[in-house]
Amino acid sequence: MRNEIPTMNLTKKYLSLTETRVHQRIEHGRQLRSCLKLLGSLSVALLGVSVLPHSASALAESFPTKLVTISDFAYAGAFALPHQEIGESSANWAEGIIEVDGNSLFFVGHSQKNAVAEFSIPPLVNSQSISDLRYSEPRQAFTQLFTKVPGGNPEKLDRIVGLEVANGKLIANAIEYYNAAADNK
Repeated sequence: MRNEIPTMNLTKKYLSLTETRVHQRIEHGRQLRSCLKLLGSLSVALLGVSVLPHSASALAESFPTKLVTISDFAYAGAFALPHQEIGESSANWAEGIIEVDGNSLFFVGHSQKNAVAEFSIPPLVNSQSISDLRYSEPRQAFTQLFTKVPGGNPEKLDRIVGLEVANGKLIANAIEYYNAAADNK
């Protein structure tokens, strides 16, 4: 009997990757698929999603085998984020780090402030005019996370590079943006 594997919608993970990165990760997936068939059950982290498979061969079968192209996507519409300051930042000059959880969008704002906010996702509008778009409403204002870490921030992390909602909690992945001294712990 083939055990079921907890899976996540990997499609949204691909949306933020460039075509080159997708190709690299698919190639790694193919290589890993071969190894998994030999090794049996193990813990794997791939495409930013951690899974604990009950059956390694079932996990291997779930990896994508095709390069995603622009023709795989269909434009369904858009919405806009408000441009004004909301809490400790704004959506202006952001780098596009997002996480979607149900009808919420978690968004890292201005690149120099690295604050996260939660917005509603309004109905999409299929229009070629930005003035026709609906604006998202903030659910939680932008908040800088690095000043709120329990125990401080001894690693001097200063740039959020990823977000993920897991078990009802928002998890941020962060780095020290420039570390010429190579003194990270």
